[in-house]
Amino acid sequence: MPEEITHPDGRIEHPQVKYEKSDVSFGAIATIILGALVFAAFVQYVILLYFHDVRKHEAQSKESPYPLGPSAEQLSDTLPRKPVLEQVDRLAGVESNDNYKRQVKRELRLNSYGPTEEEGFVHIPIDRAIDLIEQEGQRLKSRPPLANAEEKKRYEEQRRRSGGLVDYGASNSGRVFRRGRQK
Repeated sequence: MPEEITHPDGRIEHPQVKYEKSDVSFGAIATIILGALVFAAFVQYVILLYFHDVRKHEAQSKESPYPLGPSAEQLSDTLPRKPVLEQVDRLAGVESNDNYKRQVKRELRLNSYGPTEEEGFVHIPIDRAIDLIEQEGQRLKSRPPLANAEEKKRYEEQRRRSGGLVDYGASNSGRVFRRGRQK
């Protein structure tokens, strides 16, 4: 049995190789795809109907129970779009709602000379204040040194009082402080 047959036109034929016709038809595949698309469109339509029904239900629930009351559109026209805090800002001394502008203003104040809110004091730029302290050779002190035993005792009492409440504040509303060792 010859393994291959060569034809004069250049074709090669293998007689031992067999093939079978395809079991799948193009029509069957097209029908399945078309059916899936129709089913998907139906599901989308049902979902769309559901959302329209939910929107209608929400609109009905938001309606005023009073027949002569204003409608939702009339209420939305009269209410402000966002909270209006201008009066509160003006009373608090806030000049601008823009945080960037306030920060720039603070930076300018830190680097300039001018009066302060306290009588008899002025503010100077930070760099100038550091230079003045360096020139004078001073160190910044957190508190004056304790001169005698009585001042030390007063300082310790103050420190102890700020340290905590009796029973860590349980059921005493912060009124009773520790006075030495509890028995």
